[in-house]
Amino acid sequence: DKKRVVKLLSDLPGSQVFEQKVGYMSAHPDKYRPLSTHTELVPSLKQQEDLINSRSLKYVPMSKLADVEPLLQTGDIVGVATSATGFDIAHTGLIFKDTEGVAHFMDASSAKAKMQVTIEPGPISKSLTWSKSLIGAMFARPLEP
Repeated sequence: DKKRVVKLLSDLPGSQVFEQKVGYMSAHPDKYRPLSTHTELVPSLKQQEDLINSRSLKYVPMSKLADVEPLLQTGDIVGVATSATGFDIAHTGLIFKDTEGVAHFMDASSAKAKMQVTIEPGPISKSLTWSKSLIGAMFARPLEP
């Protein structure tokens, strides 16, 4: 947002302050091969996590997603917010609006059954249901150069 590459869509109806904090990587360096072999990187990573945590962000809770669907555009970036401890965004994708104006979630699925770019059945308010820890979404709109 500061670089004017994207506009954070933080003023969408129903948006709430996002209070989830990141910190999983610095708390569990043993889960990441590069960090477990280069533990000297952990303090620097922790500084980056603290910087991320100092930002004030907003998200749209799951119960409000249907209300914002008409305001979304093809190409909007989606960060799927999670309540999992130490994480903020569980997955990312894009909005794709079909000819009927339905906002779909387009992503590069890592599910073994898919392992490809998919356009999930819409609307997005019904497709972000693969985990109980998903709490909503953040959106950003790419800006023209």
